[in-house]
Amino acid sequence: GQYLSYYCDNTNQQSFAQIQQQQFKPLNKDEVSFGFRQPICWFKFSIQNQKPVPITLILSSNYSGFDKIDIFSAHSPYNLLTSIGDNSNYNQRDLKLRILATTINIPVRSESAFYIRAQTSGSFYLPLTISTYHDFLNHRQFYDNLVNVSYGVVIGLFLYHLFLFFLTKEKVQFFYILYIFCTLLFFAAQQGSLFQFWPNANSWNNLSVYTFSFLALSSGTLFSRLFLNTKNSFKVHKSLKYLALFLAIFSVIHPLFP
Repeated sequence: GQYLSYYCDNTNQQSFAQIQQQQFKPLNKDEVSFGFRQPICWFKFSIQNQKPVPITLILSSNYSGFDKIDIFSAHSPYNLLTSIGDNSNYNQRDLKLRILATTINIPVRSESAFYIRAQTSGSFYLPLTISTYHDFLNHRQFYDNLVNVSYGVVIGLFLYHLFLFFLTKEKVQFFYILYIFCTLLFFAAQQGSLFQFWPNANSWNNLSVYTFSFLALSSGTLFSRLFLNTKNSFKVHKSLKYLALFLAIFSVIHPLFP
């Protein structure tokens, strides 16, 4: 992030040629984090290759929920190199990973300037990194192992309480199983792990995070009613029931809202 400069296009209409004429400001941060904002922002950086051979690097972002990232090169005849993001089909990705990543090539003994056009409807969080293939693979293997362990723990909880439910037939076990399952789906969608199961449904992939989050909150509320035995307090018990229903409805109708 500290090597980036940026310019935000409040009109959302400027071409790449116009953007190249604008004054970019240093980011002066480790990561791009602009909160919730609608304008398209452009980022610029340069890479020097002092080696006598061309090199291939990996440009990546660990936040998979970003809508669209276009990578431009000032030295390419077509300018636009590639597009990655939540709005692009999974099968069209250069590197089919749960995170956003693509390759960039640097010619022999040269300095290459790159531009990134970034647009999203959610949080404008873009932790960009550049690394060699070797470093990228080593880091991804370590991080993905941690994520897989997390999945394993949650799936273990799910199976254990599913077994308890078949033994006890207790309603509280059922809602806890439902809560664990919805939380697992939310976590997997947020991490980008589910996109490969619906590779061409990019709109659904973008919305699924919110659907699963509402379902996790709804099932968690229903579980809380039983686990905390709130029926002794009529108002609290009824309020939690309506809250759970409200959240469940929003899991379906949220695409109608900004």
